[in-house]
Amino acid sequence: IRRGPVGRAVDLRGRPDDDADDGLEYAPDRDGPPGPLARALLTLLRRLPCRRLLPLRVLLLSLHLACTLAAFWILDSVKEPTLAVLVGGDLGRHQPRAKVLSFVVVVACALCVEWMGRR
Repeated sequence: IRRGPVGRAVDLRGRPDDDADDGLEYAPDRDGPPGPLARALLTLLRRLPCRRLLPLRVLLLSLHLACTLAAFWILDSVKEPTLAVLVGGDLGRHQPRAKVLSFVVVVACALCVEWMGRR
């Protein structure tokens, strides 16, 4: 994206670019310029027809939520049968302890992610 004669954003063909502030422009960061894969992904995202319907951030957050829910659903359906196999079918004795341990691990992981995000 470059600036036109009156300071308006224009695309590479000189047409006015209404999406100049859509967050797809290259912003340098501490890792240097984007690699070929990142450039190809940005080019693909700029050409998607659905880009006019929803902002890129909404699409990516929606995809992240869908993947998170899918992973949770799959792992939740596998968790109890796996525990039953590991404890020889004695779920009544081991399941409460396993649920508490699962909660502690999830909280520890969430705290770790928050800590890493602040670094």
